[in-house]
Amino acid sequence: GNPAVPRAMPRRSDGPVRGPRPSEKELRQLLVRGISVSYLETSFKKEVELRFQNTDVNYYAVNEAMLHGPNSKGHGKICPRDGLEGCSYIDAVRIEAAASRRPDPTGPATLMLSWTWGSTVRAVVGAIVRYCEIHRLDKAQTFIWQCALCNNQFLVEDAKAAGEQVPFEDFQKKFRLPIEQTRRVLALFGPWEQPELLSRSWCLYEAHIAEEYTDVPVKYEVAVLPEEEDGLWSALKAGGMQPLLDAFNQVDIQKARASNPDDRRHILRSIDPNLDPGTTAPSKRCQDLEVKIVKRMRDAFCRIIEKLFDEKMGVGAELPYKLLDNVAWVLSTPEGDYWTEAARKVYKFGTEDRGEVQDPDFVCLVLQYRFFLHTTAKTEDENREEMDRLLRMELRHMLCAVRHTSSACEVGRAARSQRSDAADQRRVCQLLFGAGHRAVQGHPEGRFWRCLEPPR
Repeated sequence: GNPAVPRAMPRRSDGPVRGPRPSEKELRQLLVRGISVSYLETSFKKEVELRFQNTDVNYYAVNEAMLHGPNSKGHGKICPRDGLEGCSYIDAVRIEAAASRRPDPTGPATLMLSWTWGSTVRAVVGAIVRYCEIHRLDKAQTFIWQCALCNNQFLVEDAKAAGEQVPFEDFQKKFRLPIEQTRRVLALFGPWEQPELLSRSWCLYEAHIAEEYTDVPVKYEVAVLPEEEDGLWSALKAGGMQPLLDAFNQVDIQKARASNPDDRRHILRSIDPNLDPGTTAPSKRCQDLEVKIVKRMRDAFCRIIEKLFDEKMGVGAELPYKLLDNVAWVLSTPEGDYWTEAARKVYKFGTEDRGEVQDPDFVCLVLQYRFFLHTTAKTEDENREEMDRLLRMELRHMLCAVRHTSSACEVGRAARSQRSDAADQRRVCQLLFGAGHRAVQGHPEGRFWRCLEPPR
């Protein structure tokens, strides 16, 4: 007989509506709900571990095994958004909590996560938990909007099986609403020196949406994977932040990737309506947006470095002078009074009076701090007292070097040669003669002082 013709899988949308349709207001509230960090850290991770025996699995695998289909938490449950069978992970969590009369671990989203599905559960949850620890947030009251868990993956997979795509406008709405609700985007930077999200269309588009809201600004923040913090700190010790700066310089919205090519085209057209997505000609609008996005990301990355520094300083961690110099330099790169004060705090901590210090990195830190004060002073005398304190420190270091060299004159000449400005040279000499002469009493090389005399 004729071979059997395989029957097409029944469409979810063809099934009966078994629940009430929400009002527009109720639907909006459902679309902007987030799941608590406490729940992600405990229950969600346990579910993943039970399914995969570990949490080093990415969200593509989690989606296939846990977010849609017969083995998912939402299977057989009525979606409160459209009344059809099969709901999102977050809606299933709410339904189960209500059925068992447990506290609801969901609530109005307070953070919108910008991330990539190729990240592992361990990395994503770990970064969010660490972010809460650094910012001292209550994990039970911090609710994350994460597209994989908060969008209904039954709907997405149903459209895919039928050879269709969820309309871009629907996705656009679902991403805009949480940003409007939270006014805070948390970007997952992993790996920190070459963040994957810098090359992904949707992640850059989320930064674009955040940039659009000027009436009530959207805060853009960064989370670093916990296992990468040591690498980041080591790079700061060595001054190796260049890889990240290079990655920022390479951001190109027109070359960014998306899993669905149609999404990429829609995103480009929403940024620049006159742009042909197939062209290689640069778009002025895209380039202008790239500058704004990179500034936001750079400032956000500086903020996480500041928080890490505060945390380490608070527990009395060892902070080498070279590390302090590099942290202060990184924090001084963004514009604005906030960052000026943040860098000043690090410099001041690093140059506290610790007696005689022979570490050459300390001298570099002092010199950099003096240069920083000079360039940030709004008036000639604004930072004079602090600069005088640093000059005395330089003097003390030079005198320490004098005691360990056979030629004090050479040290004196070297010190004077660093002062290219005549007025600055005179100021150095005033400080030296006024405050330093007792430190070299009995030293045979009295000519040291004559080498520092100001030019006639």
